[in-house]
Amino acid sequence: MTKVYSRKDQLLFTALKEEYNDNLYHCIKQSIEAKEDIEDLKRFIISSSRVSKGMVTRAERRINAEAAEIEHLIARKKKERTGFER
Repeated sequence: MTKVYSRKDQLLFTALKEEYNDNLYHCIKQSIEAKEDIEDLKRFIISSSRVSKGMVTRAERRINAEAAEIEHLIARKKKERTGFER
């Protein structure tokens, strides 16, 4: 079954994805410059259950969205998931 997202939902998800990618790039760059173990960074990122502080706000600013729009979108999408998707 294909999910249909509104244009606004797609824009919000894209902004969050771009912000996540930018954050990931900077984390990797910092680790390399500090000669830290990249595998440790990888384990930390994979085990994280939350996004970095400020990431959602920066994503919303990126597209001039209202405050908490992405949070509301994520909460709404969680409610819509079926038991199989959880």
